[in-house]
Amino acid sequence: MKVIIFGADRLGIDFYFEIKEKEEVVAFVDNSYEKQGKEILGIEVFGAEQLMHLKYDKIYIASLRHYREIGYQIKNLGIGLDKISFLPIYHHRKFLNEMSQFQEVWRKDEFEEEWKRIGKTFKGIEIYGLPVNAVGELIPRYFMAKNTFHSDETLRIFIPDTETGSGGRICNKHLLKLLNKELHIMQEKEIAFWRYVLREHPEDVNILEFDRFKCRGSYPKYKIKANSNNQWFTDAEIQKGEERIRRMGIKHPFVCVAARTSVYNKKTIGHDFCYDYRNTNFNDYKLALNFLQQNGITTVRMGRLEEKIEMMGNCIDYAGKYADDFNDLYLLSNCKFILTTSSGILYIATFFSKPAFVVNGLFTSFGYGGTPYTDMDLYIPRKYYDIRKERYLTLREMAKIESECLIWGERYEKKGICFIDNTAEEIAEATKEMIDRLEGKWQESAEDIENYKKYMEIYNEMEKAADNNEENWIGGAVPYRIASTYLRNNLYLLE
Repeated sequence: MKVIIFGADRLGIDFYFEIKEKEEVVAFVDNSYEKQGKEILGIEVFGAEQLMHLKYDKIYIASLRHYREIGYQIKNLGIGLDKISFLPIYHHRKFLNEMSQFQEVWRKDEFEEEWKRIGKTFKGIEIYGLPVNAVGELIPRYFMAKNTFHSDETLRIFIPDTETGSGGRICNKHLLKLLNKELHIMQEKEIAFWRYVLREHPEDVNILEFDRFKCRGSYPKYKIKANSNNQWFTDAEIQKGEERIRRMGIKHPFVCVAARTSVYNKKTIGHDFCYDYRNTNFNDYKLALNFLQQNGITTVRMGRLEEKIEMMGNCIDYAGKYADDFNDLYLLSNCKFILTTSSGILYIATFFSKPAFVVNGLFTSFGYGGTPYTDMDLYIPRKYYDIRKERYLTLREMAKIESECLIWGERYEKKGICFIDNTAEEIAEATKEMIDRLEGKWQESAEDIENYKKYMEIYNEMEKAADNNEENWIGGAVPYRIASTYLRNNLYLLE
């Protein structure tokens, strides 16, 4: 598509670099006589009157202070509104409200026609909030919404909510693009239209359940068959993804590996919500990575904005070199499984129906409402050490403490509870079990079967306790199967 950028200053130039791979910029236009007749990036700058003689499909107005005047200037030249577009609002959020109000007036007739079309197509309209600041919140909400509604004649709009305190962060813009294939997630270009609708036709839009998906406590967990995902990527995206995998030196099969740290949150929003107790040292994976290498499996260290690490075997340091939104999704959709801690990234793998092996699991008895999981997932929990009793806690004791403390780390500290990380040996041993299970080689002993039976008795108790806990707003017990190798060496948990 041939486009013109009206505004030959820094804003217009920055926008040129954003769209140049997708659209052909044939001209800049500016009202400054000093700029007219010159070239920027090899593209000529014209005056507004030349718009009548140029060939183009769309004009982008790249101005924050004078967008109103420029808009009417172009309109008065007889150019249709369908040819005029404003710079995407997400670049300058402080102008979002002002721009939306302006467009309600600017495009009133167009908005009313669109509203009539929607009224003929749908019998009802509902609007819901959708948290998008964290993957661990977004993906469960996707599954909750998909499993709540059935196909009917209702239009459901999901408004992205970055939540107070998250710095307006969107966890992964390419993921929103994929989810928008199945949920109508409001795009920024639609904001002005829906503001108009809510102001002019409020009685026809149901917003009473806007917070329906705010809490996950009342939602079940959603089981997925491993490696059964539908095709989410286009042929062109697959080609791009495979080329990037090749350039990063990643060979199939590969395992994605992630160890949560506080780096990403601190670099993006300035703090970590007091969640340091969830962090893990990547060096604890060393034995597991060596085992995977010996079995011809490449490992890829996932994450974002992380410091570079010392190379371990054939582990590719993706987090320190190559991380971006598309690469995150493509790698996790093609891995053999993900080896990770309790963090949101595991939900991306599960979204693509890839198995997960979760180490240093927190928490065991609650927190998994709306969680997707596969039939091949494994986990090993952190141990709880009670300083006052001078011993480790059983699963039942852990569940009782969790019901009182929930996710608040300082509450555990006050009760004298320390979280003890899984050892490198425990992680490596369970990694071997994960591989054997995926390849159909795992054999359960009579002892394993008996241990798991006892575990499930405790698990069912934890589920009931979570359901009956009035303070619990995020759902029931961990859905992943506990590793048999871990239970063998920690039988005290079942007491």
